[in-house]
Amino acid sequence: MRGPPGERLPRLSNAWYDDETGLWDGNGAPTVKGDWDWPRGPGPNSAFLGVYEFLHTSGSFKAHFWARQRWEAAADHVDPLLRAELDTLLLGLVWDGMDGEAEHADPGLFSDGPGYYGVLLARTPDSVREPRESTDLLEEWGNVLNEAARRSWCVVGLSA
Repeated sequence: MRGPPGERLPRLSNAWYDDETGLWDGNGAPTVKGDWDWPRGPGPNSAFLGVYEFLHTSGSFKAHFWARQRWEAAADHVDPLLRAELDTLLLGLVWDGMDGEAEHADPGLFSDGPGYYGVLLARTPDSVREPRESTDLLEEWGNVLNEAARRSWCVVGLSA
C-alpha cells in the first residue's frame, strides 16, 4: 500500500465499505463467497483492493481461534516435516505460537496509533511470500496468498 502509514488503514477501510465498489449486496453481505471479488465501477479502488471471502467462515475470527487451539493440542503428534510447514503457515496468519508471542501485523504497514483497531492481519508483500510456500495444505489461504504475491500486494484481515 502506498502513502504514509497513518493514512493507509483509513484509505483501505473507506474502499472496503464504499457502496460503489459493488462488493456488497443490499443487506451488507459479500456478493461472492469462497473466491475473490474485485471492485466494479470507475472508482480508484480496483487498483489496490480485492476481497476474498472465505467459504466456511461467518466473518468472525472465531474459526481462526479454534483452529489455533486445535493445532496447539495436536502439534506434538504430527510428523515433524508437516509440523514445520503448518507452524510456518499458521504463525504468519492466525496462530500466536506456543509462547503466545507471534505478531500478525508487520511493523510500519499501518500506524500503531488510534484507528488501528479491527486489523486482524496485516502482511507486507515480502512477508506474504514465506507462509505462501506452505499453502498446499490449506487451499483457500493458498488462493489468497498466491494472488497477493502475484500482484505484490499486502494481505490485510479486517474485522467487520
